[in-house]
Amino acid sequence: MCIQEPRHVGQTKKPLPSPRLVSAALSTANDQSDASRTLAVMEWSQFIAHDIAHTPVRKMVSTGKPISCCQSDGDTLSPRHIHPDCSPINVPDRDPVYGEHYIRCMNYVRSLPVLRAECTLGPVEQMNQVSHFLDGSTIYGSLLKKSRELRTFEGGRLRVYVQNNHAYLPRGDAEFTSQCGENCYNSGDDRVNIEPQLAVIHTIWHREHNRIADKLAKLNPNWSDEILYQEARRIVIAEIQHVTYKEWLPIVLGRWYIRAVGLIVGNNYSRNYNSDDEPSVSNEAATAALRFLNSLMQGKLSLPDNSRQRNRTLNLAEHFFNPRIIESEEVFDGLVRGLATQTSQRMDISLISDMTSKLYTSNGNNLGLDAVSLDIERGRDHGLPGYNYYRRYCGLPTARTFDDFLDYIPTEMVRKLRTVYSHPNDVDLIVGGMAERSADDGMVGPTFRCLIYEQFSRSRRTDRFFYDSAVQPHPFTPEQLAQLRNISLARIFCDNGNNITHMQRNVFLKPQAGNELRRCTDFEAIPSVDLFAWAERAKAYR
Repeated sequence: MCIQEPRHVGQTKKPLPSPRLVSAALSTANDQSDASRTLAVMEWSQFIAHDIAHTPVRKMVSTGKPISCCQSDGDTLSPRHIHPDCSPINVPDRDPVYGEHYIRCMNYVRSLPVLRAECTLGPVEQMNQVSHFLDGSTIYGSLLKKSRELRTFEGGRLRVYVQNNHAYLPRGDAEFTSQCGENCYNSGDDRVNIEPQLAVIHTIWHREHNRIADKLAKLNPNWSDEILYQEARRIVIAEIQHVTYKEWLPIVLGRWYIRAVGLIVGNNYSRNYNSDDEPSVSNEAATAALRFLNSLMQGKLSLPDNSRQRNRTLNLAEHFFNPRIIESEEVFDGLVRGLATQTSQRMDISLISDMTSKLYTSNGNNLGLDAVSLDIERGRDHGLPGYNYYRRYCGLPTARTFDDFLDYIPTEMVRKLRTVYSHPNDVDLIVGGMAERSADDGMVGPTFRCLIYEQFSRSRRTDRFFYDSAVQPHPFTPEQLAQLRNISLARIFCDNGNNITHMQRNVFLKPQAGNELRRCTDFEAIPSVDLFAWAERAKAYR
């Protein structure tokens, strides 16, 4: 096999089934919502996934423009016109959605390769164009050029665009205009513009940075712009890390599992930094395991008012690359409350049609792309072994027959897998992982749980600057660390919405007994970070 050949041939030497054939056979919208977990889990998963991984696709060498692998009407190109970096997804003639529209081809351009670690020879690796660490690159960017572009260079603040007396992200420049014209925002990660809920999360954290910078400036009038910016950024990154490890991971992996594997954020400094470990994000986590978030998405986004009464909705499919819809007062706060109120779809391989046939629709078109097909093709492009390989890697028995999948995959789904794939080893990782029943009290099955745990355990262990690390050059003081441990996503929502008056303590779980709505002014119920711990005391000898 060529070192950069995609995984397109199965165990029995037959070609693997078309990703779209797999998607259409397995992913049928069932509209089953999760009993207790909110859309905030989905959106935080997306925000975090974007923070640690962004795989660029190849472009035309001469012009730098995107490559087209299909005809504009959805038909296939003749072989001599297919670019060598294309891996178009074949759409079957009898496709239940695309078939009647005569769409036979879905665009897929291969990911950009990169040198392997230590320049060793071997199978090609894909590039990650953001920093591998959980470091707020979604807000600040991964490059100095981007971070400078977003700063005002006054008072440590980030640039904003003010509309109706509220601060929003600055407008995007010409670089962004291909997908949403003048409606694009400029942020640390250009994927901010994909859908409105993501734009809201970016805006909330952008505002949080400026809120902290303003308070630090009042506490320390002698601090320069640079000190204010860097310290506010450092605090924001610590808050993102704390929310991820303290609130999000226990929901996704399960509290019992988090305790068993020792991934709990403690009350003391951590001393488990390991400079010998590989800090890069695994292809398995970025390309497959973290994609479980697509299963959680809802097509109708509720916009409740402060009493959490649902009064109106947004259709997701109508607002891809239309981020500035959030500048309406009702929409911004409605989406924030909706994230904390509306339950997500259940984690399974049945995705909503907004994701399986309307992804990135624009200009009134009814049809778009299919997220499941793209994820399957991306896994093959990156050369990821099949699901069965990762079962063994994660300690589950290797499946000799399809029936051996029945330990974690429902009977009906195993039957469908048998009709689509020729051999258990052919099943794609993204397909098998999402088909698994959730393990214990978590959201994902044992294979994705193992891969996500492995990634976030390593992300923390290899980050010298992780917020509670004792070995970084200038650790937070014990007082500062104690304050940072007060943060919750609920407090972030309270402090940075337009007019959010109530929130439950854990926004990843819907309001219920033990997680009741509380006033945002109730700092006992929803604690905050007291920035007085960052005030420089006058020296005693002065």
